Amino acid sequence: FNVLPDTDLPYFDAQPSVISAVNCDDPLPTQEVLTASDNCSTTIVVPSVDAYTVDVCNGYAVTYRWTATDNCGNVSEVTQVFNVLPDTEAPNFDAQPSLIGDVSCHESLPNQEVLTASDDCSMVTVVPSVDAYTVDVCTGYQVTYRWTATDACGNVSEVSRVINVLPD
Repeated sequence: FNVLPDTDLPYFDAQPSVISAVNCDDPLPTQEVLTASDNCSTTIVVPSVDAYTVDVCNGYAVTYRWTATDNCGNVSEVTQVFNVLPDTEAPNFDAQPSLIGDVSCHESLPNQEVLTASDDCSMVTVVPSVDAYTVDVCTGYQVTYRWTATDACGNVSEVSRVINVLPD
């Protein structure tokens, strides 16, 4: 009689658990350990992660892969794909601007302070500006200092302070 060669593929003892989408600032979940069996020989399971490109602005997918190989070279694979969500959160200012008291019409306007902001997924740029205003020393006027924080994905937050310039 003839003993036939092992041509059966190994089979996984369980499928990987479903992985929910993760936020762009969360660590990737740990790849679980899977086992596989074969009718004729022992099986080795090798976990891997397919190549992916991080894109915090649009989100991206990650594929976990497990490859089961038996002693005869028969191979089975199983994968689990999950999404990393895009950055949709506006940056947060690290501190609010200081309150600015009233300024007499003969005084110089105070220097606009430097503010910083943070974002959970990308770099942030803070641009200070001064809103347009009209000087009116007879009735007084207001000057608005504004800071605009923009992250690498175009999410924006603003903060402002108004200065009252007192009349003459």
